[in-house]
Amino acid sequence: MNKTVKGCLLSAILFIFIILGITFLLINRIDKSFVADKQKVDLSWEDYVKQLHYRNSILLKYDNVKNIYNQINKTENYLKQKHQPKKDLLNNEYVLNDSLRKYSNITTQINLKLNKSLSIYNDNVTEFNTKYSSFPYNYLRIKKSVELYDHFEIQYGLDNSEILKKNQKIDDWIKNGGELE
Repeated sequence: MNKTVKGCLLSAILFIFIILGITFLLINRIDKSFVADKQKVDLSWEDYVKQLHYRNSILLKYDNVKNIYNQINKTENYLKQKHQPKKDLLNNEYVLNDSLRKYSNITTQINLKLNKSLSIYNDNVTEFNTKYSSFPYNYLRIKKSVELYDHFEIQYGLDNSEILKKNQKIDDWIKNGGELE
């Protein structure tokens, strides 16, 4: 073999190794980013759950809210079950929030903390879902069998009837199709 062919062959092999190295580094970087982004969402959810536990422990100390102990206990039971659909927890929180609105003297500060914590969670969910819905990130997410996260929409201390109506319209649209109004 002459020197030109050997040089071309060596250059091709070197080029392939460089491409493989760059690909490995990119995949490794995306994987680390994925783990960090997922952890960010999970930690913000844990903070929100901690705020719910705190709210519930405070409320259970008041005798004048005994009529909603059942709802508080439902929330606690939902939080203990790792694979409980968040939708069940959310529906219970709507009912509990509506009942607690008349106890604003007790819940105002708690509601502020809950809303702040939930806002951070929803922001992290939006960031994660946006990033991991596009290539190449979605490939890694699917490969790891990780679903996109759902937002958790509730405004503590406020009337959530509009949110409930909007969610019902979306659920009806998913079930029946047609145009979403």
